[in-house]
Amino acid sequence: DQTGIAIRQAGLYRKAEATSKREVLINNVTMAIRASLSLPEVLNTTTRELGIALAASRVHLHLYDPTNPVSPVKHEYLATGCSSIGAFEANYDDPVGRQLLRMTKPLIIDDSLNYDGGPPEVSAAVRKHAELVNVSSQIAYPLIVKGLFRGVLCIHQTDRKRHWTENELSLVQSVAERL
Repeated sequence: DQTGIAIRQAGLYRKAEATSKREVLINNVTMAIRASLSLPEVLNTTTRELGIALAASRVHLHLYDPTNPVSPVKHEYLATGCSSIGAFEANYDDPVGRQLLRMTKPLIIDDSLNYDGGPPEVSAAVRKHAELVNVSSQIAYPLIVKGLFRGVLCIHQTDRKRHWTENELSLVQSVAERL
């Protein structure tokens, strides 16, 4: 009984710590939004803070322009020792891009190099992209504003496979909603 109580208390402590961490990040993002009229500054702050909070390798945005299906990397955060994906551009006309345009929920991939969770052409494109830009695990979170797709928030883990926890996904969701 005492061991069970200790395990439950440890779980509650971890949950409270994750909630506190999420609230600190959300407050930082909210303050950045209120303190600046510069959208690039807000987006840079957001990707940096999110990358640090998640201990992710890379965090960046691909913004969507309905007149141009190609979207370069914007506001990239890089952890120490991680390389940029550079000039890589998301193409909203390719299989993954078309899926992102239709998504309202995030694409969460624990093993990008062996992904087979979607239609064959999407799965193949995800695996190819993972090899090209060195991604082991990733989250692609669609940014929806007033029902319209405005871009995607990308979070990459390059050094290892990663199982994204419920707390981490909740943190990403909170940040995406603020954006």
